[in-house]
This record gives sequence, C-alpha cells and structure tokens, in this order.
Amino acid sequence: MGEEIAQAYEQRCLFREKMQQEFSNIKKGTAELLGSLAEHRFEMAQDLKAGLKQFTDELGEKGRQRQKGAEDASQERMAQIDALRADMRQMEAETRSFLEGLEGAHRAMGESLKSELAEFSKTFGSRSKTDLNRRVQEIKSRRADVGTMRGEIRSFLGGLAKTREAMERARRSGMRAFEEERKAGVQDFLDTVRTEHQEMAAAWQGIVTKITSVLERHSQESPAKGKTRGGTQAGASSAAATGEAGDVGRLKAEITETLSAHPDGLKMTQIAEILGIGQWRTLIPIMRDLQDAGTIRKEGALYVSE
Repeated sequence: MGEEIAQAYEQRCLFREKMQQEFSNIKKGTAELLGSLAEHRFEMAQDLKAGLKQFTDELGEKGRQRQKGAEDASQERMAQIDALRADMRQMEAETRSFLEGLEGAHRAMGESLKSELAEFSKTFGSRSKTDLNRRVQEIKSRRADVGTMRGEIRSFLGGLAKTREAMERARRSGMRAFEEERKAGVQDFLDTVRTEHQEMAAAWQGIVTKITSVLERHSQESPAKGKTRGGTQAGASSAAATGEAGDVGRLKAEITETLSAHPDGLKMTQIAEILGIGQWRTLIPIMRDLQDAGTIRKEGALYVSE
C-alpha cells in the first residue's frame, strides 16, 4: 500500500514537472512569436515609409515636370503673341509709309497736272477745241485712276483691320483654351493624388487590422489548455500555416515567372497589376524574401529575375 502511494506521488510529481515544462515552452514560443511579429511590423513600417517617400518624390517630380511643361507652353504662346504683335506693328508701319508715299505722289501728280494745265493754257491757247477736249479727258482719266487707287487703299485698310480683329480673336480663344486645358490638367493631377492617398490609407489600415487581430488572438490563448485540445489547435494552426505557405509559394512562383517573361525588369506596381493584386504593397515582404533567396534582384525601382 505504501509503495503504491509512493509511486502515485512520484507519478504526480513527474506529471507536474512535465506540465510546468510544457507551460514554459508555450510561454517561450508565445514570446518568440510576439517578438517576430513586432520585428515584422517594424520592417513593414520601414518599407511603407520608404515606399511613401519614393511615391512622394515621384509625385513631386511629376508635379515639377507638369509645371515646367505649363510654363514652357505659356512662354511659347507669349512668344507667338509677341511675334504677332511685331508683325502687326510692321504692317502698320508699312501701311503708314505706303499712305505717305501715296499722298506725296498724289500731291506731285496734282502739281504736275496744274503745271501742265497752265503750260497748256499758256502755250497752246490758240489750239483747236479738239485738243482742249482731249486734254480735259486725260485729266479726268487721271482723276479716275486716283479715285480707283483710293478705293483700293480703303479696301486694303478694311481687309487689314478685319485681319487684325481675326488675329486678336484667335489669340483670345487660344489663351482661353490654354487656361482651360491647364485647369483640367491640374484637376486631374489633384484627383490622382487624392485617389492614391486614399488607397495607401486603406492598405495601411488593413495591415494594422491584421496585425492587431493576430496579437489579440495570441494574447487571448489560455496557457493551461489540455493536452488533447492543445494538440488539436496545434494541428489546425499547422494546417493553416501550411495552406498560407502554399499560397505564398505559388505567388512567389508566379512573380518569378512574370519577371522571367520581362527581362528588362518591372516595378512592383506593374507586377501587382499583371497578377491582379489590388494592393501592391502586400508584395513587399514576398519580394524581400525572393531577394534574400537570390531568386530576383532589384535595380533602382525595377525588379529583375536572376
């Protein structure tokens, strides 16, 4: 009887030591898991910061390029306007010079006609009436020519004024179209920035939610679970981990095949678009694993298959 009691006591001591050892192992594993999650969360935060900085730099560069393009276009338009104004000033100067020459020629012609008429009256006063009529007809013909020239000048000036008005309307219309195009371009740029910021915020919120859920699930696990129940949960966790690892493995294989089909390299956003992944930032840890394994390498912003 005493021996049975002693054996039972010894078995209880062994069982208690075994339970303490298992409990210690569970605590150690939980601590390691939490540490790994914290490290992974820190690495993801660093990657997200780097990606955000790169995105901000690219966004700033695009904004500067668009601003420079708008400034260049504006300068080109102003140069065209200045050229048109110079042409108009030259045309006005040429027109004034032409009118002044025409007026001088008209005065000279008038003086010549008066002189010829006086000379005619003085020298040929005794000529017949026929010669006088012929001379009068010549004078009338010259006057008609002068009238025709005046009409042509008025027509030319009218056409010049219409041309100037048309050029001014075209300039104003071009400036309005340029301003509307510039406003539309700025609005599209702002809409793109707003959309990308919203997508980044949604992706970050999803990552924070997943990490919080994992931490809460592990913190709520009871260390005093029975051996059978613990074995069942360990088997379920192992099966889930195996399924997740299989998905990650298939995704890695698809990424490797995609990069092999594009020897010049692809950006992470392009890889996500080809594979139909909505949030390209979820590829960051997978791409790092492939780089660590030597399967791919990164050249600037491009990923290239080894």
